[in-house]
Amino acid sequence: MSFLNPWGLTAALLIVPVILLYILKQQYTDVQIPSTMLWQQVHRDLRAVRPWQRLRTHILLLLQLLAVLLFALSLARPVFVSRVGGVHYIAVVDSSARMQAVDVKPSRMEAAKRGLLDLISGMSQNDTMTIIQAGIEPYVAINQTGDKAMLRSAAQELSALNSRSDLDKALQLATAIAGDGENGAIHVFTDTGGQYGDEVKVHLFGGRGNNVAVANVSAGKQDDGVIALTSIVNYGPEVRLNIELKVDGYVYSIKEISLPEGGQENIYWTGIPEDATTIEATITEKDDLTIDNSGFAVVEEDNRISALLVTDRNVFIEKAIGLRTDIELYKTNPGEEPAGQDFLLYIYDGYTPGELPRAHMLFINPPEGSISGLASNETFVPGKVRKHANTLYEDLIQYAEPGEYQIAKSRRLNVPAGFDVLLEDANGEPLLIAGETDGRKIAVFGFSLHDSNLPMKADFPILMQSLISWMLPPSGNDLTHVYAGEALELEPLPDSEAIEVIAPSGRKYEFDAYPKPVFYDTYETGIYEVVQAAGGKTYRSYFAVSVQTGHVSNLKGSMDGQPGGGPGRTAAIGYRQEDLWTYAGLALVLLLLTEWWVYHNDI
Repeated sequence: MSFLNPWGLTAALLIVPVILLYILKQQYTDVQIPSTMLWQQVHRDLRAVRPWQRLRTHILLLLQLLAVLLFALSLARPVFVSRVGGVHYIAVVDSSARMQAVDVKPSRMEAAKRGLLDLISGMSQNDTMTIIQAGIEPYVAINQTGDKAMLRSAAQELSALNSRSDLDKALQLATAIAGDGENGAIHVFTDTGGQYGDEVKVHLFGGRGNNVAVANVSAGKQDDGVIALTSIVNYGPEVRLNIELKVDGYVYSIKEISLPEGGQENIYWTGIPEDATTIEATITEKDDLTIDNSGFAVVEEDNRISALLVTDRNVFIEKAIGLRTDIELYKTNPGEEPAGQDFLLYIYDGYTPGELPRAHMLFINPPEGSISGLASNETFVPGKVRKHANTLYEDLIQYAEPGEYQIAKSRRLNVPAGFDVLLEDANGEPLLIAGETDGRKIAVFGFSLHDSNLPMKADFPILMQSLISWMLPPSGNDLTHVYAGEALELEPLPDSEAIEVIAPSGRKYEFDAYPKPVFYDTYETGIYEVVQAAGGKTYRSYFAVSVQTGHVSNLKGSMDGQPGGGPGRTAAIGYRQEDLWTYAGLALVLLLLTEWWVYHNDI
């Protein structure tokens, strides 16, 4: 029990005057009388009021003293505090790569886990806990439970990942779990100071570690072979280092450098064989964080994608596609497609083959009844051209200005499942549609470019580039590098049925080619291999996964600033407070009534 107004207890000092009233009496004058027999009662009364006599027990005195105490207690406003269901602790554990640093022994992560285990040990019988691992995306390691054995097991299984962490997302999740209730207490275990809010208890486990990192590795082909670039950044005092370069897993060269405190140096490596595929740069010396001592890259190749244009001399299309340097364009007349050669993109102008290829296709003014019934045998004169409202492919036409387009005639287009309208006329008749079917991306213009002013508009090349970019898989350069923990969308070939990803450790992941898979398990650093079969051939590509050094490598900066969280909500939540002053006041009233009754009945 506690008091909201402790000063109210000073009213208990009224006990003193009450007692004085009982031990003091009025002074009388002596008078002689013939007998005291009739004055026995008077004598007892006189003795009772004799001043400074020994205080005798009297029921009225006791009742009045108790009334004074109840009055003081009412003024002090007593409250009774009791636990309600226990505290629900939400523990957020930072799992960024920086927590692997060994400047705190045995590591920052292990120190944080010890702190978490101490919190678990201090839980009472009614307390529960939820543990959240804070990575790029927060992960609930164990949901609300009071089983300390399970909580200790979950805490021991936590580990620092190779990625950065997003504490803001983790705290948002923790706040949502805590809800608006009064029994949620958020604790953060991290090495990063900052402002976390008064409702968060922050436990810091960081030091002033020294670290040197491979901040960047890149490689590309030139006329005389492959050239690689590595950037080395020093986050500690001046140091001398050996940088080892491996090409396709074999040591190619070693260079020695000297870096001042806070210094950075770019190292160029030339003369690398032109058939090289992968590059790895490693700092051979140990420091307080080893995960960023290596960086990886895939040699960027000039991958030109082959495309076939089947047309009867449409220079507008040739010029629009010719603006791209990543497409090797082959041209042929209708009905003269080269046999035995596969293309990733086919562009048919006023023509459709008897058997459609297993590839992405762009149709312009297709013949009636062709391409699986997308084009009908009816034609119409379009009205004013506009963008289709809420189209799924808004990004493909974001720079188009169709209000200025003029089209003499167009074939009516059907829009089956999996397709959507990009451009239409004022009556809602489709003029340009796009969609996917059987793993192939298809776009269809319902009109001939010769029957419109579209090729004369400045936005025509942009529209064509957008459509082609949507159809073609990203070039090799777009898939060569990701940071640890980031998701990677795999690009299947049109004929591919399955994709296999092989991690640096040799672990294999298998996916169906369609729908387009997304690979999430990129926490292992190194070179990943992507294997897929299409058209009877096996295709291999690679991508590199490295640590995002800009977020995790500066060990000294991680402790800058003091944690902004106060003592947290632990001491002020998880309890129920019941005000007792009304009960004390009611008892006082009842006591006064009792005292009045005792007095009038001469008890």
